[in-house]
Amino acid sequence: MRKRLLIVTNIPSPYRLHLYDHMHRQAQARQLDFEVWFMAENEDGRHWPYDPEQCKFPHRVLSGIHPRIFGQEQHINPQAWWQMLKRPPTWLVLGGAWQFPTIMGLVFLGSIRRSRTKVLFHLEANYHFTGHTTDIFASLRRWIVQKADALAVPGEIARTTISDHWGVPDPEFIPLPNVVDESIYLDHVSSVRKSRHELRAKLGFKPTDLVILFPARLADLLKGNLNFLRQFSRLEQKDIHVLLAGDGPDRQQIEELYSDDNRIHLLGFQNRDRMIELYAMADLLALPSFKDPNPLSIIEGLWAELPILGSYGCGNWPEAIEPGVNGWLVDPQNSDELFRALDEFATAPAEQLVDFGRRSLEIAQECFDTEKVVANFYDGLMNLSAQN
Repeated sequence: MRKRLLIVTNIPSPYRLHLYDHMHRQAQARQLDFEVWFMAENEDGRHWPYDPEQCKFPHRVLSGIHPRIFGQEQHINPQAWWQMLKRPPTWLVLGGAWQFPTIMGLVFLGSIRRSRTKVLFHLEANYHFTGHTTDIFASLRRWIVQKADALAVPGEIARTTISDHWGVPDPEFIPLPNVVDESIYLDHVSSVRKSRHELRAKLGFKPTDLVILFPARLADLLKGNLNFLRQFSRLEQKDIHVLLAGDGPDRQQIEELYSDDNRIHLLGFQNRDRMIELYAMADLLALPSFKDPNPLSIIEGLWAELPILGSYGCGNWPEAIEPGVNGWLVDPQNSDELFRALDEFATAPAEQLVDFGRRSLEIAQECFDTEKVVANFYDGLMNLSAQN
């Protein structure tokens, strides 16, 4: 009987479809079966259009109910429990929130069938973002996570969070970094970049102006938008612009505070084609977040060959940012530190920014290449099975 990988996660978010497509293709090459179960088509505040034709891998959306419990939408899918008992997989990877009733039920069923199924959690843990560190919820989370045979994690911050901050003893880690579609953020951006002067001219920028792209929800407590703009507004240079690509609860406040600064541009939500243009015309990707579990925009910026200004609040900074080599790493709570990074960018020689961008692309190729990431993950699964 062929070995089988089953992934159960909350919703078909677009960035996951790319990963699952590559997982399916490599599974076929390795003579493995692969399937994904989604607990729902969407969640509150996360309403991507679900098109089954976009999913090039075996999958299903489970029937179930989705009540709000303690202010958070939950997923209860009894079908998953029955199907798990009926046909247990070789490896069961559980994504989404650890506290979903469907997930907790599958952890229990997987643990009692441990001789046949290896259970893994896919966790983007980031101690900057973690709540419930000392109460009963923390104890329950630790107990649930310890039931897994291994933990699929994107990088160092997740490992540190689980081991040191959650107190999970001696976890087995398998690396699974977040990835993006390289053909979009490398190939398409490179092609569009040939027209960057024309794109900039449409916004009234000169060819020599510096452009910072800040692609994030306008929610300062998480993304640090206002914190960033306060320091940006201190810059004396007039030939530098920041493009805020995103919407959110702090938009009105930003408009009121910075309506007179013609260097600050609120673009609102942008579709993928427009984002490709923004990456192509940018000189820097900025994301100095206070709390950001594992932001994909940093990985997009790496593939787009941009210098990165990130923060310790971003969960993938250890893998993505080499301070002074491909960008700047700041403590977002330190205003002077953030200003210095912006000032250094604004006064950096053009050759230095080009070198930073080249190193960003090398990091993307080393750490976030989809084929490499998936191959390493499957190798980890095989090693896990061999530990019986």
